[in-house]
Amino acid sequence: MKHLKKITVLLLLLSLFLVSCQGNKPEDTDTTVTDVTSETEAVTEVPPAPKTTMKVMSLNVWGGDSSTTTVDGSNKTVDGTIETRSEKLNALLNGENIDIAGLQEMRLDWKTWMRKSMDEKYAFVGKSTRETGEGGYVIYLKDKYTVKDSGVFWLVEGAPTSSAKDPNSNFDRMCTWVIFQVIETGEYFLFMDTHLDTVDSVRAGQATVLVGQIPVLQQTVKENYGVDNCPVILVGDMNSEIDTEPYNIMSKALCDSRVYSKGATIARDYSTSPGFWYCETESDVKRNGHYIDYIFVSKSITVKNHKMIHTATNLCPYGEYISDHNAMIAEIQLP
Repeated sequence: MKHLKKITVLLLLLSLFLVSCQGNKPEDTDTTVTDVTSETEAVTEVPPAPKTTMKVMSLNVWGGDSSTTTVDGSNKTVDGTIETRSEKLNALLNGENIDIAGLQEMRLDWKTWMRKSMDEKYAFVGKSTRETGEGGYVIYLKDKYTVKDSGVFWLVEGAPTSSAKDPNSNFDRMCTWVIFQVIETGEYFLFMDTHLDTVDSVRAGQATVLVGQIPVLQQTVKENYGVDNCPVILVGDMNSEIDTEPYNIMSKALCDSRVYSKGATIARDYSTSPGFWYCETESDVKRNGHYIDYIFVSKSITVKNHKMIHTATNLCPYGEYISDHNAMIAEIQLP
């Protein structure tokens, strides 16, 4: 009887030990930990790629180089030498924090200034025309942008890359183009600078050649750098007022930054080319609708604001009478 009781006690203890071991199986513990980890694992969000904001400018600098220049609207004469005006242009570039500028009427003395006295943070790309020596030169911040490719074409049928002239045009006209890459972000964009002729009958044809080359150059960017629909910035003295045929040709291909600005902009009745003009106050600024200087951009580009600096007047904050044209400036953001 005593032996039977001992056996019963031993069996009871053994069953309790087995239950205890089953409740602490390693696989049960591992499964619980794995489940908790999978349920609480954090999801890492990828930050959006940065977008480059820049200030671009278009300015016909006036190719003249005269020590005595008459000012319209007064008996005043001013020093119109390139040596004097170029110092003010440097002040304008720095004062407005310009990233890239397309300049027109860059004749020999202006090119000499660019090589010797232009602010050292800028570099330039450009070439002169055959007849006038005038070039469409593009200057840019060399620490922010790198030139991947550049070239010129003349504004006649076929867009030749050597000097050519429409027989009805006063001068041979060309376009300078530059494929830029933003050093920090790797973004690409195409910048174009031009100056259409003063003869009314030829400008529509020149505008057609101009916009016709945009897809050609975009294809070059695609083939060489793998970028589809490269954004485009086109600036220049178009010698064409708003709603004329040349303007309409260009504004169908690209957006007028004055019109598409999401922030500040200017009225269309301003003259962008008033000649050297004297003003007692800002209310005297010429507003006869002679609006002929533009900054056009691709639809994918955001125009943050658009403004005009009265560089053709005595009111210019960077020094009076830099040019007989006013400077057009747009702050834009790449797509």
